[in-house]
Amino acid sequence: LRLCGVSGTLVECRDELARIYGRQVFTVPLRRTSRRRLLRSRVFTRQRAQYNAVVARIAELHGRGQPVLIGTNSVSESEALSRALAASGLRHTVLNARQDRDEAHIIPAAGSKGAITVATNMAGRGTDILLDAGSGEAGGLHVICCQQNTARRIDRQLIGRSAPQGHPGSAETYIALDGPLLAHHWLARFLRICTRGGEMRHSWLGALALNLAQRAKERSEKTERKLLLRREEESGNWFAFSGREH
Repeated sequence: LRLCGVSGTLVECRDELARIYGRQVFTVPLRRTSRRRLLRSRVFTRQRAQYNAVVARIAELHGRGQPVLIGTNSVSESEALSRALAASGLRHTVLNARQDRDEAHIIPAAGSKGAITVATNMAGRGTDILLDAGSGEAGGLHVICCQQNTARRIDRQLIGRSAPQGHPGSAETYIALDGPLLAHHWLARFLRICTRGGEMRHSWLGALALNLAQRAKERSEKTERKLLLRREEESGNWFAFSGREH
């Protein structure tokens, strides 16, 4: 009789929710003013250069006591980044599908002063990252998004781990043009050809390529969900004659 829900990332799919469920999406004002600082995206032609820059950035933040949460696409990528951190002598914690029993304990500790946590997309969902006194003074949790998610709302879910409830925090995105989502995108291929390795000077072009790729994937997945719903409705009509079992 009643259908409702609450989420921090429903704005991007409000049209689909209205069409399928007949529900409107309303934006609720924040209880406390956000103190999150969003830094500019950094774009690299190769994933290896991206990881090298991420490790250098983590070392910089760790040196001043700021906790860091790094989001990766997969278990293999989280472990590759873990090896790079270990080679640089940076102590850290990895949270992926192999640590599912301990994630409720790992994620809260990610807000401790100087903590470094490498996580996959689904890891630690629904667990608050609380800051201790030292990490708050150092600038709060810093989120580095190394993922290439298929939807913009998933990016916001990761970035939203930083600076909740008016706490300090910051976030930035590192983009690799040869990553899983961009490897075959026309604009990313063009940028790789025109750029001789390393970091791109005009990062907005890489961010544009990621945005275009995400929007294309969102449209594709929306069409797939629409077709699936239509098949379910057709199946329901076909078997409606069977009636109820007694």
